Amino acid sequence: MNVAAAAHATVHECLAGTAWLAKQLGIRGGAAVLNSKVNPYTNTHHLRLDEAIQLMAITSDYRILQAVAFQCGFICIRLPDTSTNQEISVMSHVLEIGQHKGDLCATIKDIFADGVVTPAEAGLFNSLAQKICTEVMSLAGYLSQLANKKPTPTSIGAGYGPLRQQRI
Repeated sequence: MNVAAAAHATVHECLAGTAWLAKQLGIRGGAAVLNSKVNPYTNTHHLRLDEAIQLMAITSDYRILQAVAFQCGFICIRLPDTSTNQEISVMSHVLEIGQHKGDLCATIKDIFADGVVTPAEAGLFNSLAQKICTEVMSLAGYLSQLANKKPTPTSIGAGYGPLRQQRI
């Protein structure tokens, strides 16, 4: 997905509606101006960078950021939340990776079922591949944060965390 399409989708897929988003962003002219700012075919209005950042923060939809990164040859990695139980956070990352891997495999099967790869199929594959990369790198970052920290009763490897099996 390109940046313009990501901005358009972020605005138009927000459940609260375009008028509400325009008000939250402080855009004079309301929904009509916001629609123009994210319309890829309009040359008179443009979404400013600060508005894009605020839009992502309000909607918790980061497709714009991901599209910018992808266009520049990068991927985005969400920083891990260190306030949660460490074992549960690690398990959550591993399960997310597994889920995305399954989705990717099913997509590959569907893509090659007819022997033709369409642009939409390639885009879907890229999106799923990016999700896997993001989760793997997020897990790597989280584990790096845990490295060299003093173990706690719930940390990985302490031997008595809530998810560790009891020895018989």
